[in-house]
Formats: sequence, structure tokens, C-alpha cells
Amino acid sequence: MDLLMYILTVLIDIVVGVFVAIGIVIAVVLVLAIIVIALAFEIIMLPITIIAFLLYYLAGIGSLDWWTTISLWFVEAGESVVSFIQSIGAFLGF
Repeated sequence: MDLLMYILTVLIDIVVGVFVAIGIVIAVVLVLAIIVIALAFEIIMLPITIIAFLLYYLAGIGSLDWWTTISLWFVEAGESVVSFIQSIGAFLGF
């Protein structure tokens, strides 16, 4: 009887371990997918923003000089990085 209980306990431990391992793998894959999607979105949005600032400058709509335009690019790049970090933090629950 003790041997049967021991075998049953080992089998239950193996099954639970397999489910836990599968859950960990799924969680890691989901986190990596979220990071890749957020990074791809930021990579796509940054050139669009730069082009929009260039068109804005070239059209003469605003009184932007080159230094202002370049500083706006850096501000946009910084916002993109912060947004990316916040999206990861929000996903992880921080």
C-alpha cells in the first residue's frame, strides 16, 4: 500500500510539474510577444513622427528652426522609449 501511495504521489508531482512548466513557457512567450509588438510599434511610429516634423518644417506652417526640430525629435524618441518601458511595466503589473 505504501509503495502504491508513493508511486501515485510521484505521478501527481510529475503531472503538476509538467503543467507548471507549460505555464511558465506560455508566460515567457507572451511577455516576449508583448515586448516585440511594443518595440515594433515604437520603431514604426518614430520615423513617421520625424517625417511629420520635416513636412511641418518644410511646409513653413510653423516657425520651427532646425534646433527646435532636432530637439523635438529627441523629445519624441524619449517619449517612445518611456512609452515602451511603461507598456512592459503595465503588462508585468508594476
